[in-house]
Amino acid sequence: KEKQAQATPNMCPYYCLSGRAQSINESNDFMTEIMEACEAGAKEAGNVVVLNNSTDGVSCEVQANLSTTRDFLQGLINYISLPDTNHNVKNLRYQLIGASSPTAIGLYIFDPYLLVAAGIARELIRIDDYASDALPMRLASASTIERIIAQDFDDVGNSAVTIVSLAFMRLRSYAVNARVLDWKQRAIYTWPTLIWF
Repeated sequence: KEKQAQATPNMCPYYCLSGRAQSINESNDFMTEIMEACEAGAKEAGNVVVLNNSTDGVSCEVQANLSTTRDFLQGLINYISLPDTNHNVKNLRYQLIGASSPTAIGLYIFDPYLLVAAGIARELIRIDDYASDALPMRLASASTIERIIAQDFDDVGNSAVTIVSLAFMRLRSYAVNARVLDWKQRAIYTWPTLIWF
């Protein structure tokens, strides 16, 4: 009978191996290299598994996160990549508002002009502070959505995509950052946002 690994009583069974601070979003292979080292260490130890990696989710890490997710979904590896949700929301805000092409859902788009026409604060639309976690949350607020609805725009399709995108942006952040939320609700809130975006 194979012996099961057990954590020492009153000790956390998880171990954080490494971290790397960076002051700029430089392209690097750190995540790929560290995960290869973790896999080799787990294989050598024989009684250890790699659970996940976590990144900021900025552009220089996109390829490594994508490769990890793809390999996990194909059953090639047993761990996933967990990019920081606050960075995801900030990146999503930029993709919705400042990207070089419109964000489309079917035949309709997220329309940043609806934000302007609804009188949403300039600092929420024109991105000057890329580091703020608070600004995307103010953008994706009930107040913003109510102001768009109050305008009663003729273009119902673009209005709907804009409103649902803002609501899901908020829901994605809430699913991860809420201090008291059942894990089932977290999962329910995360999946529709993953599918929508």
